[in-house]
Amino acid sequence: MIKQIIGGVTKKTVYAEMSAGDLTAVQALMEGKLEIYDKKFEGGTASVMPAQMNSIRCSCGKKISKGVYQTASFSVPHITQGKSFADAKALIIGAFDAGYDIDTKCDYSNLIGSKSEVA
Repeated sequence: MIKQIIGGVTKKTVYAEMSAGDLTAVQALMEGKLEIYDKKFEGGTASVMPAQMNSIRCSCGKKISKGVYQTASFSVPHITQGKSFADAKALIIGAFDAGYDIDTKCDYSNLIGSKSEVA
């Protein structure tokens, strides 16, 4: 696995199965600081699947000027039962980066979609 860091920000993490020679050749093509990790194993500790899935998709960002927003969206496949978008929003605003500039924090978050199997 190759983690590519440009300007102090992780731009991309690439997983590729290749020989050591191929890995060396690819490194010469990539810009920025590279961190190389060996694949030790796949998967993790098996855990019980939740009886009910509780996923959210939201956007977050920062208003730059009148009518101009810096925004991104992301999905969380399953949040803890009993938690809601309001809980996520409280964690996002003021903490998440609004873009590649780590000093610009989100000042809003909107729910795009919610797929909760909880009745």
